[in-house]
Parts: sequence; structure tokens; C-alpha cells
Amino acid sequence: MMAMSNIKRMDSRHPNLDQLANYSQQLVAPLWLIVGEMPQDMARNNGSYSYAFEPHWDTAILLPGIDIYRKLDDRPAHTMAITQAESDIKELTKTEPSWPPKPEHDPASVAAMRERRLAASMPKTLHVLRNTDRGAMLLAYGEELGCAKWQVEQSICNIRSIEFLSYHPSSVTKRLSMIEAVRNYVVEPASMNVDLERITVDELAKQIKLDAAYLLRRAEPHREITVSISECIRRIQELGYG
Repeated sequence: MMAMSNIKRMDSRHPNLDQLANYSQQLVAPLWLIVGEMPQDMARNNGSYSYAFEPHWDTAILLPGIDIYRKLDDRPAHTMAITQAESDIKELTKTEPSWPPKPEHDPASVAAMRERRLAASMPKTLHVLRNTDRGAMLLAYGEELGCAKWQVEQSICNIRSIEFLSYHPSSVTKRLSMIEAVRNYVVEPASMNVDLERITVDELAKQIKLDAAYLLRRAEPHREITVSISECIRRIQELGYG
């Protein structure tokens, strides 16, 4: 058996990428991620042939968007893309590169990121929550707990994200990773039914507590998290996140 490979340095760029970059800058720019499959009859033919891979729409994933950056300085903090020069410096000096920078954790940056992610992934849930009587009731209940409006909206979206899981794994770690993937890569279809009546105030209070604890663990990693939801909310406000 003989195997051959060809490695090409990425020193050129297809013009279509510039078109995709322009499209990605729009406020709403969803994309379909599709896997191309080899035609089934290809394996039955002998000799050399040219085939076009067939898209498999049954497993296609609708993404809220994709980040494309033309300049190095525009790279976000969470990117893993580095240049060859940066890689060489890291190898020579045995130090971590200056890029990507540490993400901002100040209240303004966290609030901006939260609003962007919720609006991109759960637009219909937010619309129903903000424009129905049931939504107003849930928001009022959160206000009674001392919550800010964004805390209720975030918790409702997190509760709703469970409905996007393809299955419910027994592993807690796997379940959390699947929920995180939903939050980052799934766009809520406009045709999807949003039934806020199914969300009880007890379920909402529990999710608000979980979200508050999640934020506090990252804002104050060495501080013990209180079991009281009111104290968690108060501490978030003291830190400026409320």
C-alpha cells in the first residue's frame, strides 16, 4: 500500500471568503453547516473518477453566524488562531504568546456579550417574554426576588435551551457540554412554539440561582457561594453586574 499527502501553506485566500466576511458583518447572518458525503456508488467503481460530494441536509446545523476577521488586531479574545510568527516566538521563548488576550470580565463587557448571545440564539423567546402577559408576570416575579430584568431573560433562555437537546444523556458533564453547544451554535427558529406557561416560578427561581452562582464563581473564584438566592443577587449587584 502506498499513501501520499500534500500540505499547502495557507498563503492565499479565495475571493469567496471576502464575500462571506462581508455577509458575516450583518446584524443577522445565519449559516448552514453541512457535511458533504461521498456518493454511495463511488465505492463500487474501479479506476479514477471525479465526484462531487453530496450535502447531507438531515444533519445540517443552523449557526447564528460566523466570525471572520481581516486584520490580526480584530481577532476576539477566545480565538485559537495564531500566525506562524507568533507560533515561532512561542517555540523559541517557551512563553505564552500575547495573543489571544484575556477576555474582559468587567460588568459592561459581560453585559454586552450576554445581550449579543441571547439575541442571536433565542430571539423569539426574548420577543415572547417581552411582549406577552405571561412574560410580564415572570418578569414581575423576578423583580419581587430583587432580580434585574436581564437575569430573568437569561434564566428563561437557559431553561428553554433544554428543548434543543437531541437527547438527554445520563452524564451530567455531557449534558452541560451539550447545553453549552446549544447556547453557542443553535439559532431558535421563528416557527418554534414558545410556551412560557410551561415554566413555573419555582423552576425560574432555581435557574436564577444557578445562573447567579455561575457568575459569582467566575467573578470571585475564591469566595464561597451562599445557598441563599437573595444573597447571591445582592452580591451580584454589589459587584456591579446587577
